[in-house]
Amino acid sequence: MVDLLMDQEYQRWLFTFSAPTAALNLEYGASYFAPNFFPEDSSIDLKESWDITSKQDLIATVIRMVEEGHADELAYPYFLWHQILPDSWQAFVNAQEEPRQILLEFVAETAGICGSGGIQAWDLSRMGYLCRIGVLNGWFTERESLWFQSRIASRARHYYDSWQQYTNGFLTGRA
Repeated sequence: MVDLLMDQEYQRWLFTFSAPTAALNLEYGASYFAPNFFPEDSSIDLKESWDITSKQDLIATVIRMVEEGHADELAYPYFLWHQILPDSWQAFVNAQEEPRQILLEFVAETAGICGSGGIQAWDLSRMGYLCRIGVLNGWFTERESLWFQSRIASRARHYYDSWQQYTNGFLTGRA
C-alpha cells in the first residue's frame, strides 16, 4: 500500500498551498518545497508574531485559524454574493449597519476574482507556513506537518475552483 503522505509529488502539491507565503519570504531564505520552509535556519521564534512557543500552541493556532481565522467574518458574505441575484445582494447590504456595509462593498468588489472562498486563502496559506515552521522548530515531524497540510489542502479545494482563485484570495486577504 502506498503511503500518500510520503509520496514526494503529493508533498510538493501540499507545499503549494503555502507557496504564496513562501513567495513573500524568498528574500529571507524561504523555500517553496522544503518541509521546514527555511532550510538554512535551525529555528524561528514565533512567540512575538504568533504567541506560539510549543507544539500545543502551534496545533491550537492552526486549528483556530483554519476554523475561525481573519476570513471568518466575511465567509458568509462571499458565499452569499455567489448565491443570490444582484438586487437581493443590494437589499442584504442595505439592511446592514454602515460599518458592515463598507466590508460588504469590499466583498462585492473582490468576490468575482476570489470565488466563494473569499479571502480564506490568506489564513490557509499562513497555516501551511506554520506547519512547515513546526518541522523547522522540531514541534512536528514531517509526517505530522503533512497531515495538517492535507487538511488545509482539503479545505482549500472545497472553497476554490482554481489556483487563480486561491492566489487572488490570498492577495486580497493580505491587502
